[in-house]
Amino acid sequence: MTRTISRASSPPRTPAAPTRAPRPNSGPAASLAGRSAEQIFGGLDAQKLRSSMTLFHRAAPEEPVFGQVLAQYFDGQADPATDRLL
Repeated sequence: MTRTISRASSPPRTPAAPTRAPRPNSGPAASLAGRSAEQIFGGLDAQKLRSSMTLFHRAAPEEPVFGQVLAQYFDGQADPATDRLL
């Protein structure tokens, strides 16, 4: 898992690449209180959100927004399928 996470959290190795890889815009999703991820995004996209937030949370645990989205929409539970792949 360590090799995969370090690779995911490091910027691409191209001269034109920014010094930091762009982060997904998770802020608006974290602020939609009272609605489930399924209500907001639909079932399949809610699964994708959980998987993405799990990956980003593992790659950048110092960034609170990923854990906040997991806490708000998925009872703080990371996606087990994504964790198995890491």
